[in-house]
Amino acid sequence: MPLNPEAILQKEVAGYLRGHLRPPAYFSAIGHGSRGGGDAGFLRGVLAKEMGFKTDLPDLYFRRPLWPSGGATWPTFWIELKIPGRPVPASQLAAHQVIRSCGDSVAVARSVEEVVNQLLEWRFDLSDEKLSTERIRRGFQQRQISVAAW
Repeated sequence: MPLNPEAILQKEVAGYLRGHLRPPAYFSAIGHGSRGGGDAGFLRGVLAKEMGFKTDLPDLYFRRPLWPSGGATWPTFWIELKIPGRPVPASQLAAHQVIRSCGDSVAVARSVEEVVNQLLEWRFDLSDEKLSTERIRRGFQQRQISVAAW
């Protein structure tokens, strides 16, 4: 089944972040994907709602420690991905306002470059070159964070 344009953008962004977002910062996608058609898709949707799934959340969730001191507080950041020309629906904009009222930051991005620029504005540490698994492990060890805790 072919991916929709926003799913393709999200895969590109996730691929970039996996290689360039320095630990201990991390990101996760929010599972909004298509449930598929038919009865099975409907039942997956019902189950997701019963498990607490919320619609209209932004596509990506980010955390990082306060810089430069580290500290116990980890602010929360969200990015909604949209392809160029596609507006953000009013229901999503309303959800963004609720998230902001909780003290989190939210942005909309339409390309990998916009995601990168937003993360840099939010003071995330991104590598200029792709991080290897060994470099990521060393980054955790240097920051005295156990990989096993993840």
